[in-house]
Amino acid sequence: MPRFAGVEGGGTTFRAAIAVDDPQNIEIMESFPTTTPEETLQSVADWLRQQGAFDAMGKREFCAAEDREINDICKRDPACW
Repeated sequence: MPRFAGVEGGGTTFRAAIAVDDPQNIEIMESFPTTTPEETLQSVADWLRQQGAFDAMGKREFCAAEDREINDICKRDPACW
């Protein structure tokens, strides 16, 4: 049974989920308040490690597009998000 991890990042909340067999078959999901990029990503990474191994991972970030590149999202202060 393949296990999938998914992370969705936004300006106020990040969400992480684990699905089994099919990416839409979510078995567990957690939300994390967006703080600093380092803190938020560390919280998500710690949670994912606690869930055990997975076979694939997808991620998606949603944010205001003004004055920045998508690749730059993790380098910004949340006040700019």
